[in-house]
Amino acid sequence: MSLAPHFDPAHIYARLDDLLPGRAPVLLGYSGGGDSHALLLIAAEWARARKREFHAVIVDHGLRQESAAEAQIARNAATGIGVTAHIANCPAYRGDGSGIQAWARAQRYACLAQRARDTGAQHILLGHTADDQAETLWMRLIAGAGYRGLAAMGEDDSFPIADMSDELRVLRPLLGVRRQALRDWLGAQNAQWIDDPSNEDRRHTRIRTRQALTRLEQGGFKAATLTGLAAQCRALKQATSQVAARAFLQVATLTQWGGIRLNADCFNALSRPVGRLVLEAAIACVTGAQGPLRRQGVAALRDGLIADLPATGAGAVLLSHRSEIWLVRDPGAVLGRVGEDPIPDLDLPSSATGLWDGRFSVKTRASHAVCVTSLGRIAPDNVPTDLDLSAIPPLARKTLPVAHRGGIILAIPGVVNHPDVTFVHNGAARARRCLFAGQAPAWFDDALHESGLLGSQ
Repeated sequence: MSLAPHFDPAHIYARLDDLLPGRAPVLLGYSGGGDSHALLLIAAEWARARKREFHAVIVDHGLRQESAAEAQIARNAATGIGVTAHIANCPAYRGDGSGIQAWARAQRYACLAQRARDTGAQHILLGHTADDQAETLWMRLIAGAGYRGLAAMGEDDSFPIADMSDELRVLRPLLGVRRQALRDWLGAQNAQWIDDPSNEDRRHTRIRTRQALTRLEQGGFKAATLTGLAAQCRALKQATSQVAARAFLQVATLTQWGGIRLNADCFNALSRPVGRLVLEAAIACVTGAQGPLRRQGVAALRDGLIADLPATGAGAVLLSHRSEIWLVRDPGAVLGRVGEDPIPDLDLPSSATGLWDGRFSVKTRASHAVCVTSLGRIAPDNVPTDLDLSAIPPLARKTLPVAHRGGIILAIPGVVNHPDVTFVHNGAARARRCLFAGQAPAWFDDALHESGLLGSQ
């Protein structure tokens, strides 16, 4: 990847045109620092020219006494050029400091997600630069990441909170621009920005990485070496995802009640990288997982599938039922076990929507409130004797979600229907997010729509 020594805002205007179709509002994660301030100036001008609603979101993490004042300075900078700005305050940090940057990142995305819900925005701009990309790749390389981790950040990525719509995108139009080139351009505009003192705090891994890369560049190393490697790994990741998505449609058959029937012969014919991605997508389906899966758990399930043996891991169970191989939710994760509480019940008022166990969206049109729990927590006397669960592996039956009123069963997805309650299994959407860093291709979505497991809400 070639990195231009000088910054040309016209290139960013063109990228924004390509990355921001439609007419929905656009958000910018704005800190007042040099990178985000440069993007603010450019995106605000672009939005005015295109008559697009544009908001700056300033997250006050509350980690330093000066943060509130700095957030207000950032807000004034945005409003001063006619941009609507919103300050989001984070809850107090309760950790010991070792994971503070990961906590801050999670809080930023949570605040951005909420603002997207409030405004109807479908795109969030972030000011990550080529330097950020190089730092990310270097840290992951040292941590022993594979090609998927080394793909680092994309210019157009899914929003990293799984229960958000896939239509919400994270855009990084400055990813090919050097940090210093931005600052040189800002200086030429006589622009002012905030320098966060934490950017010099060597307690943080990223800061130590930044300083190490600066020393390497002074010795002749080029940042383009790292950003180029990230681009190659991203291309490999995208190609593998395409192959894995087609394989997933052959290997996995999703059910409305939340289990997946697996074709072991098809799975065993896959290459190891493709097979792992297919299995991760299947696990995400049955568990509702919203983040990285434990390697050991995935490996245990893979070994079991290859050896045709039962296995447990990553919140899922591999088993045989009626001479077929099934992947289902781990009952202990739903019903509780020593040291772990059961999945809490979900109380829904009339005409409400909720999420249960990360797996099922529940919508009620009832004139009365309903409760969603697992079948294993329903009193046996309230379970109809004619309830036919024979097609469902016995181990999975107690993990089934149940909408009930006063203990009387109203609905179980794929088993019992009720006009006042709609269950939608989110497995297909989880698979999409697991398989694709960007938006899924049309052929994959078409296959899921035909299965009745996507877009049926």
